[in-house]
Order: sequence, then C-alpha cells, then structure tokens
Amino acid sequence: MISGALLASFTLFALSFYALAFYPEQVRKVFYTTGYFVVLLMIVFFKKMEAPKENKILASSVALFALSILVWSLFYKNHGAFKDVYYSYEASGRILLFSSLILFALSNFKFYLPAKPFYLLLIAGGFCVNAYAIYQGAMTSRPRVELAFDRATMAAYIMTLIDLFLIYAVLQLPKKWSLILLAPAVLISFGGIVYTETRAAILAYPILVFLQLCFHRGINKKLIFAFSGICVAIIAITIVIFHAELNQRLNELNNDIRLYEEQNSNSSVGARLVMFETGLHAGLQAPQGESAETRSEHIKQQIATTPALSGAAEYLDVHMHNELIDNFSLRGIWGAAALLFFYCALLFTAWRDKNTLLFVITLSVMVYGLSDVLFFSREGTIIVSLAVILAVILEKPEHNLIKNN
Repeated sequence: MISGALLASFTLFALSFYALAFYPEQVRKVFYTTGYFVVLLMIVFFKKMEAPKENKILASSVALFALSILVWSLFYKNHGAFKDVYYSYEASGRILLFSSLILFALSNFKFYLPAKPFYLLLIAGGFCVNAYAIYQGAMTSRPRVELAFDRATMAAYIMTLIDLFLIYAVLQLPKKWSLILLAPAVLISFGGIVYTETRAAILAYPILVFLQLCFHRGINKKLIFAFSGICVAIIAITIVIFHAELNQRLNELNNDIRLYEEQNSNSSVGARLVMFETGLHAGLQAPQGESAETRSEHIKQQIATTPALSGAAEYLDVHMHNELIDNFSLRGIWGAAALLFFYCALLFTAWRDKNTLLFVITLSVMVYGLSDVLFFSREGTIIVSLAVILAVILEKPEHNLIKNN
C-alpha cells in the first residue's frame, strides 16, 4: 500500500515537472496537495522508513536555506513599497521547506519504479515542451519564447532542467535507440532554448550536455566520441538555422559591453554588473542582514556618489540578479552561507552517488544564479525542487529502488 501510494505521488511530481511549462497555477496546487500526502505518509509510517536515513545532509541543506529566507521574512516583512519582495521570498521559503520534507520522505521509503515507462515519460515530456517552445517562437508574434510565464529567462531556465532530463532518459535507453534519438533530442532542445534568446542558457546548455555525456554512468570512450560528435554536429546545425536570432543577441551583448565601458550601466549586462557591485557593498554595510528598504537606501547612496552605477536603480524593488549577492545583501553572512551549503550539499550528493544528472542540474542552478535569482519566483523554486527530487530518486542505487521491466 505504501509503495503504491509513493509511486503514484512520484508519478504526479514527474508529470508536474512538465505541466509547469503549460499550467503553472494548477501545478502549484498539485505540488502542494501531493506533497502534503507524502509528508503525511512519512509521519504515519515513520517506523517503516529505511535505516540509516538517506540524504540527511541534502534535505537539511534545503531546510536550512528555506529557514534563512523565512526567518528574514519574519523579521522584516511589511506591507510597504517592497511588499512583493517579501511575499515572493516567503512563498519560495515555504516551497523549499516543504521540498526538504518531500525529498527526505521519498529518499527513505523503499518503493519500486518501472524504469522504462519513466524514461519514456521524460522523453515524451521533453519533446512536448520543446515543441511548444519552438511553435511559440516560429508561429506567434512574441519576440521571445516565454511558455506560460511572463519572462523569457524563466522559460529558458525551466527548459534547461527539462532538457537535461530529456538527454538523461535518452542515454538510459539501449545504445541503438540512444544513437537514434540523441540527435533530434539535442536539436529540438537547443532550438527551443535559442528561441528564448536567453544568452546564459544558450551558452551554458551545450556545455552541460557535453558534461552529461562525459560523466554519464556506463558510457565508454567510443560512445562518448560518437555522442559528442552527434551533439557538436547538431549544435552547429542549430546555430546555422537560428543564425539571425543568435547574431541579434550577440550584437546586443557587444552593445551592452560598449555602453558599460562608457560608464553607462543602463543595459541588461551593465545593470547586472553594477547590481553585483552595489549589492556586495550593501551586504558589507549590513553583514547581519537588512530589510529590502534599507538595502535600497544603501544602493541609492552609492548611485548618488557614483552615477555610473545608476543601472541598478531599476531593480531595487526586485532583486540583484545574482543568487549569492542577493542573499548576502538581504540576509547577510548567514543567508549567503546557507545558499553555499545548499550548493555544496548538492555537489556532495552528486559525487557520492555518482549522480551525473544531479551534477549537471546543480551546475545549471549555480551558473544561472550568476545572472539571475531562481529562488525569487514560485515557479523557479518549484522547478528546481522537483528537478532535485526527481534526479535523486531516479538515480537512487538500483538495488534499493529501481526495478527495470
């Protein structure tokens, strides 16, 4: 009974992982409802969990990171001009705390997954999301693909995680099918990301796929060369197909850099660079943590003294577009330490379990955290949480969990 209930819950989490790209509001309800059910199972059947307990460090790191956000929100939350900052972070903190319990529960109950159907689900889901993204980019008037969100960058981050699972599932298939499906998988996934025109994702995704190929369990050198050759060829073809979009984003990047060199930070790249500088300085002024209002005043003082930092002014009521700097500038040393502990726990778990999927997911979260804040929005927090949960459980040692059919 417990095994069947956990399998149904895990399946709902997997379906939610893909449905988020289409129905984010409905997925949040499914995530919470399923999560409550899993946590209730853990409480009622705690004595039936495995011993010693698995993934304590990782679950604890997620919980600690969540608490650093929630405690800060408890002390500083108000209904003033920056209320959206507090509400966004409070929601993300609750999702992370909830996710830590779900991760701990699923890690410590023994249940069996029919592996092949799940691999097919990951492949089908990945192709559907990317096909929808390409449809939006090619057939609608939207300048950048956003899926069901209001930001193309969020769509790119979510698609990256979905695409890493797509490549993982393709590599899990028999070699013949892996060779057949890898080329279309890379083509459609990279094409979908290109349509978002998110530079960080366009640059990072091919590297993440290459690392996934190199470190994937059970792949020998000959297959690495074969798969790498396929990926390089497909990415080259994709670059040719999307030459206009890529060239436009490259020109915009060069223009942003030129403006920054001319002491004008009012551009996408320039604003991110000065937000790093001003956010770091604000954090150093209040290493114990501070409110969003106080941080804003600190940064305004810096801008008044150095007008070249004015690019940061537009984002004072949002975030600093850098995960570490945003945590440090609001929650001080403890917030930054909690985030770094979370990163380290992810890397340690990936290394300990030889979990390549979790490794590339962690790298993607860290890389995108250099130019944006994933844990500011509910959708970003949910997709990362689901990606970590799915990666940990799918790659749990086979003698404990996965039963191949």
